[in-house]
Amino acid sequence: AILSREYPHERSLYIDIRDVERWGKEGLLLADEVVENPGKAMEDIYDAVIAYDLVKPQDCKPPKVINIRFTNIRKRMNLRDLRHEDVNRLVAIDVAVTRATEDRPRINEAVFRCSAGHFTVKPQPSTGRFVEPERCGTDGCQFKKLELVPKRSKFTNHQTLKVQDNTESIRAGAQPQTITVHVNDDVCDTLFPGDRAIITGIVRSIQRVVKGEKSTIFDLNMELVSAEM
Repeated sequence: AILSREYPHERSLYIDIRDVERWGKEGLLLADEVVENPGKAMEDIYDAVIAYDLVKPQDCKPPKVINIRFTNIRKRMNLRDLRHEDVNRLVAIDVAVTRATEDRPRINEAVFRCSAGHFTVKPQPSTGRFVEPERCGTDGCQFKKLELVPKRSKFTNHQTLKVQDNTESIRAGAQPQTITVHVNDDVCDTLFPGDRAIITGIVRSIQRVVKGEKSTIFDLNMELVSAEM
């Protein structure tokens, strides 16, 4: 209801997982599916919002950005317990923020133009390197050299946090584990160095590149979904 009234000043739909679990057995199964496959769950919820006109901007056009944000995940983890098996899952971790960058524009849908004037749209990953199309996406066009068109591309605010396990969860003599957290759109500038929070996010992995060569080692990071102080 708040999202419907306040859009586009409010662009996030918050879903309390405890409310989902109260639906009985089906609710528990659905909550487990959200944790195991949050990307698909977000897409399905977004599609439902659009299909049922739950958000109606003043210009009557389909909303460009709706962030689906889950809160109150039942199981909480420590950073030191994150493993490769957790990649692409939704996790909740009690952390302390140690560093925060300024928020900057991040391109999430890049539009390119070839020499013939055709436009090609290339969605960008939430983390990682900028991805360019190999060639023009127009049927029959052979141009491979494309130029980015910033005015047609879509951007959101982006911020990077460095967080670590809270001191209470660190074993005596152990070093605190740290992880990079990527923050997008309307939750930028909500966490600052020194803050303690329960962060809920999707675990991602990025392959290391050493001197231009891809390594067999992957680093874990997180894409922030929500934060509870």
